[in-house]
Amino acid sequence: MHVHKEEAFCLDKQGKGYPNESTTLFDDDGNASVFLRRDADTFSAQFGTSKPPYTKWNWHDLGIYIGGPVAVALSENLYIVAGRHIDWGSHQFTTRVWLFDSVTKILTELKTLPSGGDTSYPGLVIEGDNLYISYYSCYIDNQARVYMAHLSGVSDLINYDR
Repeated sequence: MHVHKEEAFCLDKQGKGYPNESTTLFDDDGNASVFLRRDADTFSAQFGTSKPPYTKWNWHDLGIYIGGPVAVALSENLYIVAGRHIDWGSHQFTTRVWLFDSVTKILTELKTLPSGGDTSYPGLVIEGDNLYISYYSCYIDNQARVYMAHLSGVSDLINYDR
C-alpha cells in the first residue's frame, strides 16, 4: 500500500466532518470516483473524483445520507449506487438503490429494498440486463438475515430520462 494523498477529505479542508466508509471505482484511464459516507454535521454523502496521481480531489455534496456505499459503473457517467438510507423524520433505516449521473450530479432513487432496523452493506453485481444485490437487514423479528434482490432492465437505465 502506498499513500497517494493524506486527508483527501477532512473537516479542515472541506468543512464537513467524519468521513468514513467509501467505495472507489477506477475507469480505464485510472481516474477515481468515490462515494463517501459521513457521520457528522449534515451527514450528507459525498461524490469525489480525481485523476492519477490522486493528489487533487473534486467533491460534490449528494444531499442525503448513504451508509455502507457501494457502486457499479453503467457507463462513463452513470452509476448504480446502493447503501443504507436514514429517514431523519421517522429515524427509519432502509437499504436503497439509486442511479447517479456524475455530469448532472443527480441522484435518482430506483428502489427501496425490503429492509429496516439494522440494514446495510449491499453488494452489487451486473450480469447482462440484471442487477443482483445482496444486503443484510433486521426487519423481520429484529434478527439479522442476508437477502438477495434481483432487478432487471439495467440496460434501460443508460437511456433513463432524468
